[in-house]
Amino acid sequence: MPDVKVVLLINPASEDEIARMRRNGSAQLFDERLAGRKEKAARLSQRLDGTAAQFPGCLDVNLSTYDNPLLAWALVVGFESATAARHWETSRELEDIREELASSGMAMPRPPILIEEDHTPPAGVAVFTNSVAKNHVGPFVDYMSRVVIAACHEFQGFLGGTLIQSPIDPTQWLSVLVYEDEQHLSSWLNSDERANLLPRLRSYLTDDFTTVTGRSPFGAVVRVVGGRAESSPAWKIILLVVMVLFPTVTPILRFLNPVLQDLSLPPGVISVVGMLIATSFVTVLWMPPVSRLFDRWIDPVRGRSLRVSVIGALVVVGVFAIEIGFFAAFPGLTPWGA
Repeated sequence: MPDVKVVLLINPASEDEIARMRRNGSAQLFDERLAGRKEKAARLSQRLDGTAAQFPGCLDVNLSTYDNPLLAWALVVGFESATAARHWETSRELEDIREELASSGMAMPRPPILIEEDHTPPAGVAVFTNSVAKNHVGPFVDYMSRVVIAACHEFQGFLGGTLIQSPIDPTQWLSVLVYEDEQHLSSWLNSDERANLLPRLRSYLTDDFTTVTGRSPFGAVVRVVGGRAESSPAWKIILLVVMVLFPTVTPILRFLNPVLQDLSLPPGVISVVGMLIATSFVTVLWMPPVSRLFDRWIDPVRGRSLRVSVIGALVVVGVFAIEIGFFAAFPGLTPWGA
């Protein structure tokens, strides 16, 4: 599969239509209107296949559709890099597709979803990698659409779910679940309903599924492995936090504290204000890009090996040395050299 995908999630039916179809049973799932929408989506995919190739870095275009409107459809465009994908996301072609879908009664419940291999998906999105046994592809698709996605619809904030088959290996699938936000997604991931569905789902797979579901405020990767949540090792996150905290706190102590002291503020208030500012810088500005830079090292699965852990730790120690050397060379930036 390409390293980067832009997924245009399409709901072939409204929530009211889906509710009515579920009440009436699977025999009435596809009426003429839905069949027409499917043909429209297929034509859009063909047109997109012809035009998206004009964009640098575009690799392929696929349409994910199945005969069950509980499973959202998706136009999937593969790119060789995130930069190429983001360039296409701002194109007029994409806006035209969005307008045509809306005029045909098909809605895109959210902006395009950018999926990068081994990177955290957007908030509210879970991407599962599934290796399906060759003789179980049909039952896997049926179970996901008829049972798993149907159960997802019972949870508040669910926007849609789709299955993406690899154009190279028909046994490799991505299942994408989309919720309004992380809180609604977590409600599903931690639910008893989902836990009860996993044993049968695993029976169709050759390997247990994995996914990256999000990050903690300090950048730790939260990955679901075989239905169990695993997070980045605490010692790695501590090293990264200290790595960005040290060069943040040092100039704050040098320049901000004297200003606060001139205001005759109590020492406790000065300390609290300094810590609030430093912590805000670390959590909001520094840790997101730093954690992405060290993404593989802090990943609870990809960074588990001793070799990766040691190499990453040596890099962090090297950064510490650079920081200490910098402040030693410019003592005027430090409270102890003022």
